[in-house]
Amino acid sequence: MRISNFVVVSFFIQILFSLSLFAQNNSDEPKSRVLSEGDYVLSQLVTPPKDFESLPLERKIYAYYISQAIDSGRDITWRQNSPEGLAIRNLFETIYSQKNLLSPSEKGFLEEYLFKLYGNHGNYDHYSSQKFILKGISFDRLLSISEKVEKKLKLSSQLSTEALRLKRELFDARFRKKMKTKQISKNAAQFYVGIQNKKDVEKLEKDFSSKLNSADSKSNPFLLTYPTVNENGEIVLELARIGGRFDKELRVIDYFLVKASEYATENEKKIIEAHRKTLYSGDFRDALNADRLWVQNKDGEFDFVLGFIENYNDPMGKRASWEGFLLLKKQDPETLTRIEAIRSNARYFESQMPVKEEYKKKGNFTPPQAEAAYIVYSGGDNGERPFAGVNLPNDDGIRETLGSKSYGSYNVMNRLSGNTLEKSDLTNTKKFYLSEYHEALEKVNFQLLHDLQVEFHEVLGHGSGRNMESVRETDLGKYYNPIEEGRAEVASLYHMTDPKLREFGILPKDMNDTDWKNFVEISIASFFESQLSSYTKLGESITEIRQAHQWARQMMLNWMLERGAISLVFSESGMPMVKVKDIDTARNALGALWFEIQDTKSRAESAALKEKAAGELLQKWGSYTDENRQWRKKIEAFNETLNLPKEKSIFLNPKFVVIEKNGAIEDVKLEYASSKTSQLGILVDRQIEMTKRFNAHCEKELLKKPSKIQ
Repeated sequence: MRISNFVVVSFFIQILFSLSLFAQNNSDEPKSRVLSEGDYVLSQLVTPPKDFESLPLERKIYAYYISQAIDSGRDITWRQNSPEGLAIRNLFETIYSQKNLLSPSEKGFLEEYLFKLYGNHGNYDHYSSQKFILKGISFDRLLSISEKVEKKLKLSSQLSTEALRLKRELFDARFRKKMKTKQISKNAAQFYVGIQNKKDVEKLEKDFSSKLNSADSKSNPFLLTYPTVNENGEIVLELARIGGRFDKELRVIDYFLVKASEYATENEKKIIEAHRKTLYSGDFRDALNADRLWVQNKDGEFDFVLGFIENYNDPMGKRASWEGFLLLKKQDPETLTRIEAIRSNARYFESQMPVKEEYKKKGNFTPPQAEAAYIVYSGGDNGERPFAGVNLPNDDGIRETLGSKSYGSYNVMNRLSGNTLEKSDLTNTKKFYLSEYHEALEKVNFQLLHDLQVEFHEVLGHGSGRNMESVRETDLGKYYNPIEEGRAEVASLYHMTDPKLREFGILPKDMNDTDWKNFVEISIASFFESQLSSYTKLGESITEIRQAHQWARQMMLNWMLERGAISLVFSESGMPMVKVKDIDTARNALGALWFEIQDTKSRAESAALKEKAAGELLQKWGSYTDENRQWRKKIEAFNETLNLPKEKSIFLNPKFVVIEKNGAIEDVKLEYASSKTSQLGILVDRQIEMTKRFNAHCEKELLKKPSKIQ
């Protein structure tokens, strides 16, 4: 479970006009922001060079090979997200490789389309679920360009034939228009290929579950299964494994895991071998074993996650998308002290949960292991929109017996140049707040506010509570993710209203009552202002919110407005601004919502009743009404007066530069893009490099027999 970078960016993107995505000073240090061009913001994952360069050579080589394993699973996500996203990417990457044949305007339109394509890992918007189409280039012109590139590359009629085949995908917004819909047969997401009826899948799953070990009763057994119609017209469960679904990609991943193992610690080797066993078997129980080893490992500077993790994109909420990320743990004393204060007081926070006693962890339970880290490399579904925070593993059984691990990714989160806003930032920030908050804005430590929101979300949100013994994480079906994200978001805001944060040292112990009140009220106001701002990411025709994080926050917004804990005050232009009634009222309202969410998630009853109750809770409180859509128009118009970019920021990975001599690796360095010379095309060039690299790996590695697992 993770808090997405969209949550973080929307938390501040409308507030911080200058988009200072790290200190943009005159030093030679790499900058997080690569460029802001029109509606587009491009960033990069920066790990402080001294932190990486000071590592022993064998650890840097280990990181390189793990990054290559992560990189090699990239196309799995593209294949999961839509039937033709990968084909579209390959077509346009081939065309863009001959960009000298394009006019400046054609190059610009193609770069904008590819920006969206890369950011969403396919041709469907991650938040609205709607397909986006190619604009600015007519089909006839695309055909003409394709023919020119064919002639240049001597490809016969390969590109023009492909353009003809993809015409409806590229230009018809009504054709296969949604990634996720209620009707399985109409989903563009490729989790149920050829399936027409949800009941057929449920019957197959029931038969599959009956054969499983009862010891895994709390687990989701369907993470690695794909219902599909075989050549005989029968519905079967195909496994994601070497020799099955995603064979090519998984073989290359396996190759690089073997290489990484040569430089791994003993615990890392055990985790790698467990992952490799899963790659060959496709058995979710092997994946659980890898998770058990991972959650108990606390060694080393690095940590990595790789595999089929989150099920946000599956309309039934069961199959997982592929992703991977490599983390370098952050060691600054202030962050470590604060996170340890959160962990060491986890039992107190658990006792304060406003839920039924039977849903609280009791006794000497293990608090989530919490760390600050930099994401060194990000791939798959995490990819170009890396998380701000994560709490894993998702399996409830493991979480209850062994605990979990939380990471805050500080090169995604911390984008402010210092603790307070620069004067120019503050001038624009105030435009989003009522005047009564303006003085407080000058004093609030936004970086601390921001970090705590994510840390509480992961550690005290996802890391809290327990279900009744018979409850399985899949019982909520397609509503699991918004319910669980809502639980974590409510927990975060609820605990931020606790006065004991100063006593525990989570907030500065010398913070006076006035500053504490300002800090908490700005935290609440900013949170709900960010939800209002997120409306601009929805299209004109959208009538319901279904992205998990956004839906959860919409439920919270409607609940808090109904309870009178917050209200909206409208400017002369109709821009809605959040007013917090008082901290006690907000805390009580958040507590009442947490009670409802936790009871829906944790109580023991049939899966059908639980899914129905979760759906009713979300439908009642998470509605996106005509009134909300009117607010959206006002917010969008207001943003245009400030020339704020419409597209969310997406990220580049660093380049791993391997320095060799006489066939031996002498050094590994991270290379970053320069913010002084970057253009939007740098994203496309980097992505084309990734495609070429994977194809080269396939040609070389797939000719070899796969290495044996231990």
